[in-house]
Amino acid sequence: MSQTASRPGRRNTADGARTERPKGRFGLVGQEWRNQRNGILFISPWIIGFLVFSLGPMLASLYFSFTSYNVLKAPRWIGLQNYVNIFSNDPYLRDAVVNTLYLAALGVSAGTLLSLALAMLLNQRVKGIGIYRTLYYLPTMLPIVVSSFIFLLVLDPQFGVINNLLGVFGIPGPGWLRSPDWSKPALIVLGLWGVGNSVVIYLAGLQDVPRHLMEAAEVDGAGWWQRLRHVTLPMLSPVIFFNVVLAIIAAFQNFVSIFFLTDGTGGPARSTVTWGLQIYTNAFVNGRMGYASAMSWIMFVIVLLVTLGLFRLGSHVVYYEGGDGRRK
Repeated sequence: MSQTASRPGRRNTADGARTERPKGRFGLVGQEWRNQRNGILFISPWIIGFLVFSLGPMLASLYFSFTSYNVLKAPRWIGLQNYVNIFSNDPYLRDAVVNTLYLAALGVSAGTLLSLALAMLLNQRVKGIGIYRTLYYLPTMLPIVVSSFIFLLVLDPQFGVINNLLGVFGIPGPGWLRSPDWSKPALIVLGLWGVGNSVVIYLAGLQDVPRHLMEAAEVDGAGWWQRLRHVTLPMLSPVIFFNVVLAIIAAFQNFVSIFFLTDGTGGPARSTVTWGLQIYTNAFVNGRMGYASAMSWIMFVIVLLVTLGLFRLGSHVVYYEGGDGRRK
């Protein structure tokens, strides 16, 4: 006796004829719709939180960016005037842009090289390697305020550990955070203190490099530099790309450490004034919430364009296994 195979969304009648099952909302069969509904109910707390605490404030700040608003009075619509004032009348614009780009370019470059080098060292099979990995990751467990306070003591021009160590060798220590020429390098050094997260990600990527490729390169007589250049870095390029994108976004948003180390002034001599610090100063010190909202959206657009540019570049330089090895 032949049997009629059933399909999802269909049912068999007594005479063997097949009829369509009644569909629920959005064209889903009853059980599929219940599964979909239950899934939405489970993630509904996140959806509500996102709408209330993320999307809602973003849309509100977009509206405020076209108004004159100081929180105490109702916002007054002024159109694009805030954006015009930012690019024409803001005396801190040049310093904020230059300092932000300086910290982003050098900080991300130095952080990437250091974290990659540390990951390669921690990828060696030596006794006690787990202890070394833990020690390099521990600084990331400290809150940024605590790390900033530690570096405020370490980089003190008179009593700091670094300058005292340099004095032992007869080298005069720099002024660090009290010097306009050394304040930004001091912030970069503080950023390097927290590369542990990137190191862990790079370490995971290094351990995922196919061993047979390294062995084949060794058989062909490739030295460590050739293996690094032609095997390790191409296979690690997706991980490098991921870390670089996150680091650039974080560099543009850097605020807490600068605010703490400079008491919110961006000193000395405006050498640490950044875009993020200016947003805070205009919003909560000067009471120009509409102006600060406009600055926030300008930064959002800049970060978005930089990220899109990186993804476009990544499609040509990042290697992915499978297919032709390039991201489509």
